[in-house]
Amino acid sequence: MQDVELLIDTFYNFKKEQDDDESQNLGDDALEEEEEEEDFGPAHLKVDFDDIIEILEKFHKDREDNAVNDQLVGNTRPKKKSNFETEEQKAEREKRKQKIFWEKLTTILSDQKLSVWKALDKALAKYYQ
Repeated sequence: MQDVELLIDTFYNFKKEQDDDESQNLGDDALEEEEEEEDFGPAHLKVDFDDIIEILEKFHKDREDNAVNDQLVGNTRPKKKSNFETEEQKAEREKRKQKIFWEKLTTILSDQKLSVWKALDKALAKYYQ
C-alpha cells in the first residue's frame, strides 16, 4: 500500500513541479487564464506520455531510497505469511477438490436425458441377447 501511495504522490508532485516551472516561464496574466481553464483534481491529472518514464524512474529511485532508509533505521516491513502447507493440508485440499469435481459430474445429464440413455441401454441389451 505504501508503494501505491508513493507512486500517486510522485505523479502529483511531478505535475506540481511541472506547473510551477510553467508558471515561472509564463507571465502572471497567462497564469491566471490557465488556472481558470484547468480544474485540477484527482480525476484530472494530465501527464504526457513522454513524462511517464521519467516519473516511474523517480518513483523507483524514491522507493529504493525509502527501503534503504528503513533498513538503516531498523524498520522492517512485516513479512508475508508463508504459502507453504503441510502435507496433511495439501491432501485435505486435494480431497475437497475431487469431491467437488465428482459432485459436479453427477449433474451433467438432466433427468430427461438420463431416462433416454437408460432406455437405450435396455433396448441395446435386449437386442444383443
